[in-house]
Formats: sequence, C-alpha cells, structure tokens
Amino acid sequence: MDLGEGTTLFGGERAARRALRFQGIAAEKRRAYRFRELLFADDIALVAETLEKLKSALQNLTDTFSRYGLKVSIDKTKWQALDHRGVKSTDKILINGEQIKRVDEFVYLGSVFNERGTIMSDVKRRIRLANDAMRRVRKIIHNKATPMGLKRKILMTFIYPTLTYGCETWPMYKTGKEIAELKKWWHQRLRNFLGVTTWDHYTMEEIFKRTGAQPIEKLIDERRLRYLGHMMRYPQQRPTKRVIGASARSDPQDRKNHGWTRAMSAQIRQYGIKVKHFKDKDKYRRVLSRIFRDRRKTLRPDQFSDDSENESQPEGDTVSSEDSSDSESESQGRVNN
Repeated sequence: MDLGEGTTLFGGERAARRALRFQGIAAEKRRAYRFRELLFADDIALVAETLEKLKSALQNLTDTFSRYGLKVSIDKTKWQALDHRGVKSTDKILINGEQIKRVDEFVYLGSVFNERGTIMSDVKRRIRLANDAMRRVRKIIHNKATPMGLKRKILMTFIYPTLTYGCETWPMYKTGKEIAELKKWWHQRLRNFLGVTTWDHYTMEEIFKRTGAQPIEKLIDERRLRYLGHMMRYPQQRPTKRVIGASARSDPQDRKNHGWTRAMSAQIRQYGIKVKHFKDKDKYRRVLSRIFRDRRKTLRPDQFSDDSENESQPEGDTVSSEDSSDSESESQGRVNN
C-alpha cells in the first residue's frame, strides 16, 4: 500500500543529546528518518508535506481498505494543515466524491492536536474532564465527615490522572500560561477539599501540609523527567527516540519543532540533571528520588487532620534554573482517521 513519501526528520542519537544540552550539531552529522504514518489499532494518522501528497495517500489507503471489505469513516476522518504555506482556506480533500472536513483541533488518542502546534487547548480539555470527575465524587469530597486521607486517595487515584493525562509530552515551561492554568485549578480544588476559600487567608504551603498533596508542577515535572529517561534509553529504531532533537530540515539552525526538547532541556538544567545520567536506569531513578523525595514521605492517617501542626516540612533540593524561550512545533500536513 502506497502511503506516499511522508515527511523527513533529521536527527539521531548525537542530535538528541546535544539538543538537551541546548547545543547545535552540523547538518552532515544528522541522520534522515522518514515518517509516513502513526498507527494505533484502528486510529491512523497520515503525514505528508504537501496537500496533493496527502490526498494521494488518503485515496490509496481508502482504495486498499475497500478491497478487503473495510470502509473509512468519512464522518470521523479529519485533516489539518500544520504548515499553512501553500495551503489555502478554500482547499478541500475529496475521497470518492465525499469531502473530508478540515478542523483546527482534533482529539487523537486522548490528546488535542491543533493547527497552531500549541498545548493550551489540550490543557483546557484536561481541566474540563477533571471537573467532570470532581462532580462525580462531590458528595464525598464536600462531606465534612470524610477523612482527609480518603479525600487525598480520591484526588490522586481519580482526579489527578484525569487532569494530567499525556502531560509527559507537553512542552511546558515553569512560567508558561499552561502551568499557570493547571496550578490555579489545582489550588482551587485543594481548597475545596479543606472547605476553605481565599478569604480564609490560608497559604498554599499550609494547604499542601494539611491535605498531604503536592504542587501540581512538581508532580508533572517528575513524570516528564521519568518519560525523558525512558526515551533516551530507547534504541534508535524507536520513532519516539528519533524525534528528540530532530529538525524537519537538515539545517541545524531550524529549531521550530524543538518545543518539547527545549522545555526538557530547561527542566534538566533546573534540577541539575546531566544527560549522562540517562544511561544508567538505576542511577537515574536515584537522582529523581533525591529530587522529589519529599513527595514520597507518606503521612500517617492521624496527620491528615486539621490539627496536624507538627508535620515535618518537605525538604526540597535547591537548584538553579535558566529559562529558555519557547518555540513553535515544526509544521507538517497531517490527516487523522
């Protein structure tokens, strides 16, 4: 089945490591990788560099399916133009005479992709879903007789996973709008757990102490860093490994799609992590354990009461950070099915 040429990324092991150190690499030292599609069960995403190539790939896919008695759902099939160069607002894609709808946003495998290559729409969707999850357990949460320990378990096993699904791939910075939205929502929910408002003048340090919860940015940071360690230990054949530090052009100065890599580069500098730490899985785990050890300090049930004034303060590592500027994701044409 001919799905076209797809798109080409230029990267490799050295490009990945140097990108995380915020260093460049010569074009001739980059390896070229071809991407044509993303497959997950019956969810298929086709990638092409031009609209005509995308039309051809989708038509070939539809024709091949029909020969085996399969049918592409036109209603569920959408297309996006992540690079608007050469693509007009009036352009259409027709499959067997039926028009494929162009969308600005599309949910693929639980995450929102948009034509701007940003994550704010995905973050807002996760917040809406977390609000729905909160409403389903509101009677337990707002019941003053519910122990704080049980509330915290509900928070971490039911609410938190819904809020942060897919956060490992979010290109976020500690001063970005996305993390500010998440922190605002998280702080409001923790106040609800305690039955207090901003007028009660509780500091967030006090609220974290009394609920036994952790700052949402720390929880997300740990997950992102763990995922980065897994990716860096992947063999080079894995597509996820190939895209770290890769560029859509051979020019090493083309950094448009380095949003996630730049964000992770800033984060490992923030926590004092070295790229060499990724090689040894056990050593990397110990490094993360030292950084986030305050999260692993479990509180006894009696320490979740409102009178728990003797809880020890979490000990965090003091690290320096250097903020790097955000960058847009490299634009490519893509169709989602």
